[in-house]
Amino acid sequence: PLNITQSLTDLNTLLGQNGTLSITCDAFPAPKVTWFFNDTELKNSPKHKIEAKQNLFSLTINKCDHPDVGTYRVVVDNGVDHTEQTAKLHVGVKPKVEAAKPANEQSAVIGQDTQISWKFSGVEKPQVTWFFNGQPLPTNERFQITETDDGTSTLSIRHAELTDKGVYTAKATNAVGEVEAKTTLNIA
Repeated sequence: PLNITQSLTDLNTLLGQNGTLSITCDAFPAPKVTWFFNDTELKNSPKHKIEAKQNLFSLTINKCDHPDVGTYRVVVDNGVDHTEQTAKLHVGVKPKVEAAKPANEQSAVIGQDTQISWKFSGVEKPQVTWFFNGQPLPTNERFQITETDDGTSTLSIRHAELTDKGVYTAKATNAVGEVEAKTTLNIA
């Protein structure tokens, strides 16, 4: 008999990190395990490390990159039974700060409108959340947030007040990580 005790599951990993797919099975006689990537059989190489330890069978993809994204299949066959499973590998990139239109510090004049902008990039477009002195910033008539397709998030403050002085943080988050950009706003 051949019994899968831990199934193959989809894997999310970061660009440049190693990713390991594994399956656990009890089988007698001992099975032959074959790994495939997009229907091409994989062998041990500097890119792919295939291991079998007792009933744990694994495939490690070294330094995951975008060409490694796709469907991996494992075939387990012990001459009596045969089974196969598939899993998808997804390689993500944490968001990063691309550019800041303002510096990390900027000034505004009481009663005038001002804007703080940060540009973020990532393979998956990050979601940007704004904070003021560490607290989530509510959007209302005075605080408006706009985003453009190039990854720029802009906080517009209408009629700046003395109480608007402080640290504004834009936090960009996607499936694999987050990054923060801070601007200290001074009111004159």
